[in-house]
Amino acid sequence: MNCASVKISASRKRRMAVLFSSTLVSLLKRSIYAVGATAQDDFAGHAGQLALFSNGGWDYITPAIGWQGYDVSAREILRFDGVTWQRPQISGAPLGGGVEVRSASLDLVIAPGASATTDPIFPERSIGLGVTGLVTSTLTGTLSTWAIGVADDPLRFGSGISLGVNSWVKGPQAPLVYWSPTALTLTAEGGVFSGGTVRLVAHYIELSLPDWV
Repeated sequence: MNCASVKISASRKRRMAVLFSSTLVSLLKRSIYAVGATAQDDFAGHAGQLALFSNGGWDYITPAIGWQGYDVSAREILRFDGVTWQRPQISGAPLGGGVEVRSASLDLVIAPGASATTDPIFPERSIGLGVTGLVTSTLTGTLSTWAIGVADDPLRFGSGISLGVNSWVKGPQAPLVYWSPTALTLTAEGGVFSGGTVRLVAHYIELSLPDWV
C-alpha cells in the first residue's frame, strides 16, 4: 500500500491534529491515514481521502476545506484547500496567492579548509529574513572563531562565533530578495577548519501565485 500516515481526533473534524509521514510504519486501530495518489490494496480508489480504521475495517472520509494537519517530517502545519494539503499563509486573496513565512534547515559537516559552503538554502525569489544556527559537534582546526554569511557578504549573519557545542548564531537581516537559490558560507577566523558540524536554519518569505486558470 502507498499512503501518508496521519492521525486525527475523529471528534474534531473541523480542526484536526494530523500527522503526515512519507511511509506507513504501522496501522493502528482508531487511527486515520491520508491516502496517497498511488494507493494500492485496501486503499485503492480512495486517493485524497482519509482512511479511518474502525471495527476491523476501513471507513473513508473526504476532507473538507479548512481541515488542518501537521507534517511530522517537515514540522509544519498543513491545511486542506479543497484540492490538496497546503502550508497556511499569513495572508491570502480570494483568487489565490498569498504570503508564506518559511524556515529550511540542514546540518553542515565541515570539511578541512578556510571556509565551508552549504547547499542552496534560500529558494529562488525568496525574501530572506535571517539565519539561526547551533554548533552540534565542536569545530576543530586552527581557527579561533567563525563567521557566517553568503558568498558576496561573508559576515552578513554573524562573526566572532565560538567553536564549542551549542555555540549559536541568531542573525537577522533587513528583508532581502534572493533572486537565485542561495547557499550559506561559513568562514574560519584566525585559522582554518579541520572538522565539526553546524546545524543551520534559513528563515524567509515566499509569495505564492493566484490560482491557475
